[in-house]
Amino acid sequence: MTTINRRRFLMTTGAAATAAGLGAPTILRAQADTIKVGGLHDLSGPLDSSGIPMNQVFNLAIDEINAQGGLLGKQVEAVVYDPQSNMSLYSQYATQMALKDRMAVVHGGITSASRETIRPIFHRYQTLYF
Repeated sequence: MTTINRRRFLMTTGAAATAAGLGAPTILRAQADTIKVGGLHDLSGPLDSSGIPMNQVFNLAIDEINAQGGLLGKQVEAVVYDPQSNMSLYSQYATQMALKDRMAVVHGGITSASRETIRPIFHRYQTLYF
């Protein structure tokens, strides 16, 4: 029986999900000059103490990816919205990220309520979401 630790599981599934997200279903999204990655973090409102550091780490990761040459030969572009801990803004920005901004992947949603607000939207529009 092979055991797998949490870190290895997250690295393996994260890499597979990213590869799948940049594959056939989102081929139109990857044809742009940059690969758009969305951040839906509470930068103001009651949860800003959690959202601001999440956004800082998100931007740091994108800067590191771009410094190493980007992904698939393209630079990664961060697009961040501040839902202000407001569920209606989560819904509005999730729809905008999926339809207008055409994100390859979106990271965000601190609370279970916010995740359950945006998850069906990203599922409906086949946008990879973490």
